[in-house]
Amino acid sequence: MTECVHLWCMCGLQLIEVVGKTMVLFRGVDDKTVKLLDAYCPHLGANMGAGGVVVGDHLQCPFHQWQFDGDGKCQTIPYTDNIPSSAVAKSYEVMELYGAICFWYDVEGRPAHWKPHLIPQLESGNYIYRGSYKSRNVHMHIQDYAENSADLQHIAPMHGQMLIPFTQIPVPFIQIVHVAGWTTAAKRKAESEKGKREISVEENTLVTTDNHTEKDGAERVEEEGGISGTPHIAYFADTAHLAFRGQPIPRTAAVAEVTFVGAAIYYFHFHTDIGDVMLIQTNTPAKPLEQQVEFFWWSEKSMPWVIATYVVGNWIAQWKNDIEVWENKTWLTKPLLVKNDGPIMPLRRWFAQQFYSDNSLSCAAANTQSLAW
Repeated sequence: MTECVHLWCMCGLQLIEVVGKTMVLFRGVDDKTVKLLDAYCPHLGANMGAGGVVVGDHLQCPFHQWQFDGDGKCQTIPYTDNIPSSAVAKSYEVMELYGAICFWYDVEGRPAHWKPHLIPQLESGNYIYRGSYKSRNVHMHIQDYAENSADLQHIAPMHGQMLIPFTQIPVPFIQIVHVAGWTTAAKRKAESEKGKREISVEENTLVTTDNHTEKDGAERVEEEGGISGTPHIAYFADTAHLAFRGQPIPRTAAVAEVTFVGAAIYYFHFHTDIGDVMLIQTNTPAKPLEQQVEFFWWSEKSMPWVIATYVVGNWIAQWKNDIEVWENKTWLTKPLLVKNDGPIMPLRRWFAQQFYSDNSLSCAAANTQSLAW
């Protein structure tokens, strides 16, 4: 099984270790822009994130005080004016997104051909930042998280029990009833042009197919964010309500609309009777089969902080339920699928077409030969 070839990832500040590489992240003093370079100086291999300093808009190596700009080019060597053209540290494209730093990684070294889009709700000024949560690193393949959304029959056994937010502690006698589906942006656009209100790729996907003219959240994000039909975008939608001993509990319905932004970033829009919550979840590969997972969330200003955190805590509790399976499963190239399993193979085709290349190393090769995956 191969790792992702290119993706926008979230990362922290200063010295970071992601996608099997050691990098240094810094902000220019003068231009205030964020820059990301491989940490090791091309001169004699010093780690510029360990003792290096920012001088103006350059990163200065601690060993011999060579200075590199945001493109990785050496601009200053204190003891000579003869700077070799090969004195270049590998640089990465970066952008800032709602307080986080994103960077583009491509094993082929190709420039970014898409960027994470802005979220209309957060651009409106009607939402307020509420909090963040950082998980321990999860030992899984990055594709498995995406594949969960198309595995419709795992939802009831894995996510049908109400849990105390942020924990694996069950709430007795309270169940969660789900109606869910997955599709790609391209397919959704085609269906929208046919006048359907649908988010399914298989007949067994339980969603509405009426001809409502009102646009749902994912469609609004497509149009306002300019991403309609974009190949790297996919969607998952889940309408859920609580039940007590099998009987629906009034006024507990909520809708989660999830936009897959490439392989590593997910935008969630939770609709509830009390208000709406926006969540960004990021899965950043640290190395083969190991993901750094973080959550950041906002809510409408009218929604109390405790309610917004409760909504997100419920999602994180359910997300944690899958970790044991993810960390102990194996990869089956030809899974034994049966009717009503869900659109697992369409998701795999979408993922493979967007995020792998002929030169992507297998996990086995990455672990035994190099980390250039």
